[in-house]
Parts: sequence; C-alpha cells; structure tokens
Amino acid sequence: VITSQRDRLNVVVIEPHTALKHVMTSLTTLLRKNMSGLRVRELQDLFRAEEGFDLEEFSFALGHKDTVEFLEKKMPQLTLNYSTNKLNSIVIKPPSGKL
Repeated sequence: VITSQRDRLNVVVIEPHTALKHVMTSLTTLLRKNMSGLRVRELQDLFRAEEGFDLEEFSFALGHKDTVEFLEKKMPQLTLNYSTNKLNSIVIKPPSGKL
C-alpha cells in the first residue's frame, strides 16, 4: 500500500510505466469532470487532493521541466492556452471529447 507522497514518488522510479498509467487515468478523470477546462494550477491542486501527491514533482521525476511540459508531451490531445504564465494556462479537452 502506498501511503505517502514519498512512497508514491518512489513508485515512479520503481515502476514508471505503472505510475504513469495511473496518473494519466487520474488526469483524464479530472478533466472529464471539468468539461470547460482548468488552469494548470487548479489541475495540480485537484490532483493533489484526489491522489495525495504532487503532479509537478511527478513531472520532475519523469524528467520534464514542469507540469505544462509533461501535459504537452504525454497528453498531446489537450489544448493548452497560455501567453506568459504557464501556471495560468487553461487545459481544455478537445471538442470531440477524445481523451
């Protein structure tokens, strides 16, 4: 049983494929619940509340520079709208709803 953020992040090192699959499923579920989109910071906060660990730290553990880069690379079907502040980006599902 994974009981703490540290334990969960260690799973990334031990079982990266399993951890990534779990995170992707959780993100998809969160985005389906918020059909109009979310700011990246809101997505991070919701993810932390639901999963108990930090999405940004998970992104770092996989070698990404931040959550936005992680989303851009791992979920290219999303639309990310931002100008200068990536944390204020809006993450929007595609119109067809294909996540």
